[in-house]
Amino acid sequence: MHPSSAVEDELDALWAANQARLGLSPSRRTLLRQVRLETQQTAQTQGFAALQPWLSIFEVAIDWLTNLHLALNEGKTGPPTDPEAQAPWAIIGAATVFGQALQNSCLLGFDTPAKAQLRTYVEALLLCTAILHDESLGVAYCCASNDETVKNFWHKQASPKRLHMRIIEIEKKLGFPPAIVEGLMEWRRREYEVLSQSSHLSILGATMTCLRPELNTPETLRLGIFGGPTLNSRRTLQYAVGISYHFGRLISGQLAAGSSSRSAARLQKESNLTARLAETGFAVLSEATTRHASDT
Repeated sequence: MHPSSAVEDELDALWAANQARLGLSPSRRTLLRQVRLETQQTAQTQGFAALQPWLSIFEVAIDWLTNLHLALNEGKTGPPTDPEAQAPWAIIGAATVFGQALQNSCLLGFDTPAKAQLRTYVEALLLCTAILHDESLGVAYCCASNDETVKNFWHKQASPKRLHMRIIEIEKKLGFPPAIVEGLMEWRRREYEVLSQSSHLSILGATMTCLRPELNTPETLRLGIFGGPTLNSRRTLQYAVGISYHFGRLISGQLAAGSSSRSAARLQKESNLTARLAETGFAVLSEATTRHASDT
């Protein structure tokens, strides 16, 4: 039940007064709220099972990123004072927040908003990858402190096209075979187009946001404006897991013992227990992602 408040009582009174003014029979404003709550409760119950294994594997990815974020500043609350360590710390922390938001959106049945959140999540991980391989980019990121410099940074150094080109160069540098690099490029490009359509809605995208296929009979469409259990989010979560796993593969060498990066030095301290938890999290994410790679 939604908690009552003085503001809620005020809005209910305004609702009733305007219904009377229009000559309508009194009806409770809370009816729509109750429909939303009941639909979302059903979505959470049924969606948890329907979205497996990707829902739970993605939660492992979030746990890994959470511990990695904490480990990058040795468990302290504020940002690192070193600008070369500050950018990865901040971006991974932000990705953690967006990851939790898209997971909740998927579970409630709001798949199109989840895809829009996933777009930012993906861009954050790609940017962090580029920064860990080029710490000067991280310094430039931290120095972009006003609207103009932020806009210039994203347009000139971290646009989607530039980021993807950086990722391709990193994959080549790490020794990925050309066919694998090509396949990963096409995978990211294909999924990015899907995610972009969730931010810039076509008429089809807007229509399908308002509707949702039933869990057991996908050919049957139901009203989707209140959320509700849907299989649409399986692909969303699967890509979230896949990009998280690939991010881990691309940055592992930059965070390992012997790396010259400032971030690696923080993670290798024996006292940094959250770093060991992060290492555990990525090991579990890697094994689970590989084991369920053929699941759709």
